[in-house]
Amino acid sequence: KSDYTGKDGRPYSVWYFYYTVISNVNSIIAAQEGMTGAPSEINSLIGQAYALRAYSYFSLIRFYQQTYKGNENAPGVPIYTEPTTNVSEGKSRGTVADVYSQIDADIEQALQLLNPDVAAPRNHSSHIDYYVANGLKANIALEKNDWATAESAADIAMSGGTSMLTRAELDNGFAFNDANANTVLWGLQIISEQMSGTQSLFGHMDASTENYAETARKCVSSWLYNQMSDEDVRKNMWWLGPLEVDAEIGPLFSYNQFKFQFSDPTNNLGDYILMRHEEMMLIKAEAMCMQEKYGQARLVLEELMAERDPGYDISGLTNANTLTVNDANGPTTPEGGSATLLDEIILQRRIELWGEV
Repeated sequence: KSDYTGKDGRPYSVWYFYYTVISNVNSIIAAQEGMTGAPSEINSLIGQAYALRAYSYFSLIRFYQQTYKGNENAPGVPIYTEPTTNVSEGKSRGTVADVYSQIDADIEQALQLLNPDVAAPRNHSSHIDYYVANGLKANIALEKNDWATAESAADIAMSGGTSMLTRAELDNGFAFNDANANTVLWGLQIISEQMSGTQSLFGHMDASTENYAETARKCVSSWLYNQMSDEDVRKNMWWLGPLEVDAEIGPLFSYNQFKFQFSDPTNNLGDYILMRHEEMMLIKAEAMCMQEKYGQARLVLEELMAERDPGYDISGLTNANTLTVNDANGPTTPEGGSATLLDEIILQRRIELWGEV
């Protein structure tokens, strides 16, 4: 927060990035009536614009204010739905509820336009289609504690042809750098002309290259690492244990991550995965648990964990949609007795989606 007045810090850069996206999509939406071409192509274009606006406001409100529930009347962020320029008059902050009303309206408009019956199919994983838009809707609903909507939207998002990563894929060294992998709903393909080593996710994450990550390693907490059994494929493939040494790289920091690696270190290549199938599974499991659909929530979690840990067993967990607090690591620890099903779902979310957007 100390550099919020400067243009090099995160408070400014996040604000500038998302409002630039909003300004661009507002111009696209405003130009809709003058567009020519196939209606399905126009629907796809405008639908993506609405989805990106929803995504941008969702990102902004979560970055600059507390969560939705209990803070509906707190100051939000300014809302712009018309094209703007650098001389446009700025708007005051709406409430959190105002911002979410705009987010909801935009994502619903996006879903109407991106429906496969009226929209052209996407031809690249970086584009937003009907299933990605439902993934966004699931995340929005989860933030608002709208459990039924989160469940149904996550279900639809998973029906577009994606699938979860298998244990064999993870065991064979699947790296989170391919936007075309079958687990990916939405991802960005990175080309070398657009990226340098340090100024990239992998430059900050991949310690096996001569980049920033080599001297500023990203490590999982020892507590979270220890929550996984030794048979969990993620524990064995995504992180090092304590005090390990690599024969080629040399001494490595304890708990160093290897989940995110350059696909081509020479050219600083590695795609960004923004949304994948497993995230939707975990949203669905959490939403079901909160609706007291405990048996169904267990089945979803067990389906995921069957491909992660062959000895996984949650039969002893209490059916509950509340979190327990057992130690200083927060409410998602199964240690010390009365762990609930929700504890376990949140714990597995922390493990499965570690380091992801």
